[in-house]
Amino acid sequence: MSADEHLGDIPGLTLSLSLMCVFAVCLNILLVTGILFTKKQQYSSVELFIVNLCISDILLAGVAVPVRINNASHKGESFIGGDAVCKMIMFMPLLTVSSSIYTMVAIAVDRYKEILKLEKLTTKRASYVVLGTWIWSVVVSSPQLYEYSTYRKEEGGYNITSCGAHGIVENFETVYACFAIVLSYAVPLVIITISYFKIMFYVWKVGKTSSHNEKQVLKRMKVVRILLLITIVFVLLWSPFFVLFGMEEILGLDDTLHTASGTQVAKKVLVVLSTMSNPIIYFASNSKFRRQVLKFLTCGKVQFSGVNPEFIDETS
Repeated sequence: MSADEHLGDIPGLTLSLSLMCVFAVCLNILLVTGILFTKKQQYSSVELFIVNLCISDILLAGVAVPVRINNASHKGESFIGGDAVCKMIMFMPLLTVSSSIYTMVAIAVDRYKEILKLEKLTTKRASYVVLGTWIWSVVVSSPQLYEYSTYRKEEGGYNITSCGAHGIVENFETVYACFAIVLSYAVPLVIITISYFKIMFYVWKVGKTSSHNEKQVLKRMKVVRILLLITIVFVLLWSPFFVLFGMEEILGLDDTLHTASGTQVAKKVLVVLSTMSNPIIYFASNSKFRRQVLKFLTCGKVQFSGVNPEFIDETS
């Protein structure tokens, strides 16, 4: 796998991806501000987890992807940025996506414990969980700092600087790819799936046997549906990334050989789309949150009485 990916000759692709990155960063910043600056009381665990998802997406869409786009748009030229930049742009995508997945695991387990076990996670403990997701993400992603580096190679009759896997131990890529896919994708998704299945089964069972808490059950089910939708969209958008990652690392395929293909273009587009999926889901599914954001954008000139985001109220 290499950072010297080329976007081919598709007209406007670089500009389109760049604009999508800008849009994704703006959406996530808006979601963060909507949560942090429109609520006076203490933040809930879900709020902190959602903010952490946004931070991961901002780093991916605002730093990692733009740098990759910049290098991909300079076909046949030396890698720009040096060895440190090479390591960081190969390190950050997996770091941020791992942080997002582990945060989704935290949300699923948190919802499971609160709804089924009546154990509510405090803000302080939720902060520790967020910190833990980043520490573990760094651990899982750090081997890429060893794997990738700049090196000289011949291309088109010229000696240029390239960024990719070079001078590493034999079979390192294969072992690490299996390690990363299992820990950053497979295991977390199993935990998330089991947690949400148990929650939905419990809510369905309670809804059939009791009408006393019917309103509360419906509210909880709505929250679960929103969080489950975020997870499904995330899986669908990132599946191509992990499939191609495994093919490139385990089978030894260099993605620079096929970067102008439809598969590689789709991979880049889906990565960018994944960074804007969470805000779009919240804006589309939560009318109260849209009003709160409007209030923030108008500096309080538009007033709504007793308005708080539904996903905040219903999970407190």
